[in-house]
Amino acid sequence: LMQLMRSSVETSIKRLYLRARPKKIIDDDHKAIFTHIMAREPEKAQSAAIKHVRNVNLLLQEMDREEKRDTRAMEWR
Repeated sequence: LMQLMRSSVETSIKRLYLRARPKKIIDDDHKAIFTHIMAREPEKAQSAAIKHVRNVNLLLQEMDREEKRDTRAMEWR
């Protein structure tokens, strides 16, 4: 199960890091988490981590919608 999860995370990261906007959002999230950890602010670090997971989920959903739209557009050609 861990290998499957790791593989899924790696695939998602590769997909997201190919685009500037998702990469910036993820980088900003990681910076916020790190900053709160280093400041010994566990509640804020936890909130930032939850926000990060939500952001990644939304970004992946957005990319899936775009890919489906592109596929439909190609079928019409």
